[in-house]
Amino acid sequence: MDIEVEPNRPDFLSIFGVAREAAAATGVKLMPVDTSVEEVPELVADVVSVRIDDLDACPRYVARAVRGVAHRPSPLGVQARLTASGIRPIDAVIDATNYTMLEIGQPLHAFDLRRLAGSGIVVRRASDGERLITLDDVERTLTSNDLLICDTEKPVALAGVMGGQTSEVSAETTDVLLESAYFTRSGVLLTARRLDLHTEASHRFERGTDPEACPGAAARCAALMARWTGGQVMRGVAEAGRAPERRWVALRPARTTALLGYPVSGEAAASVFASLGMRSRPDGDRLEVEIPGFRTDIEREVDLIEEVVRIQGYDHVGSTMPRSRHPGGVPDPYAFARRVKGALAKAGLREVRPVPFDAASDLALFGDTDAIPVTNPLRAEEGFLRTRLTPGLLHAVALNQSRGVDTVRIFEVGTTFRLADPFVEIRKAGFALCGSDGEGWWSEQRALDVLDAKGVLESLLDDLG
Repeated sequence: MDIEVEPNRPDFLSIFGVAREAAAATGVKLMPVDTSVEEVPELVADVVSVRIDDLDACPRYVARAVRGVAHRPSPLGVQARLTASGIRPIDAVIDATNYTMLEIGQPLHAFDLRRLAGSGIVVRRASDGERLITLDDVERTLTSNDLLICDTEKPVALAGVMGGQTSEVSAETTDVLLESAYFTRSGVLLTARRLDLHTEASHRFERGTDPEACPGAAARCAALMARWTGGQVMRGVAEAGRAPERRWVALRPARTTALLGYPVSGEAAASVFASLGMRSRPDGDRLEVEIPGFRTDIEREVDLIEEVVRIQGYDHVGSTMPRSRHPGGVPDPYAFARRVKGALAKAGLREVRPVPFDAASDLALFGDTDAIPVTNPLRAEEGFLRTRLTPGLLHAVALNQSRGVDTVRIFEVGTTFRLADPFVEIRKAGFALCGSDGEGWWSEQRALDVLDAKGVLESLLDDLG
């Protein structure tokens, strides 16, 4: 199944996020991800410390530790799922971080705990010109706009984008430090674009991850890592920062009803939000909705209204034709032009539609001096709006004769233009006849003359009454 994920819905970049949406749409109960983990008595906080120097760029950082991991392939079913999702299986340690990311939507990173100087994590801004060799074996030159994950001595990862070689998990790794952090969107986006370095992690951080998911994702990943590698999860977490406070956005059922065009009660709206995992509470004639961390797209009342109609179904919205200012039909000038065209066609003529421009020579031929010049004509020699239909009809006759068509019966109903104050448009009808009468070799050939033209004109006037 392929799902097109819009940039404003990063919660769909995980299996659990899609399942949450499917549960809301179908009414099926959503089963939460199991984040329970068996821990040994040793405390993570006694081994690892975390410090954030820039809380604006990294509001939350959670670290867990797993000791005694053995490097072996992850289970075959896990490898199949990763491959189907476009991620190459590596080993059980790395596969656990990628599997949890796909499952919950929270990017994670594994460090070799023994290769971290001082076993401490410091989140700070890079210095201009500072360098880091990332996991793709490329040395990156950084600026003060880039955020780094460091140990007590050196940078070990480019925050939210890619890890560094100095702390890379290898076959010799036995103890793993697991990072589960929340980085702001703008910082990761600028770094990834400047370095032209786009990863699964940066793809998610750029769109917005759930700051509330950091502890649960770390626990889930640690449990999988211990299960697949035979390691032991240390007790608790080392953490700095916290998730931002949840926002409350108000919804007015009356406004929802007016905007959607069908009645929506406060109870019905509350039921929709409950199915989406959003808590709500009544407040007079409004319904206040608590926005969870995974819904980065909801900011205004209209966003909540969209959620209501999306879950209830767009088929609830009625179809009403817009009112017309006119009672219908064709305006009189256009109706008359249609009648003229019909009468001339019935008289045996064919309609032509030449471009409404004239050359200076055409104007001189008829002595017209009040033509309107065109600033940017289609053809340099046709630099004026036409003052009469005759030149266009004559050019059409000449073009047909040059291509071997001897008998021509054509007409045009169109607009002419003349300078006035500032200009005037006049609707005219014209026709041209040349060649001979008769439809074939068996008919008597007779040259068309003024009497034929008079007959066309009389037929037109008769039809027009």
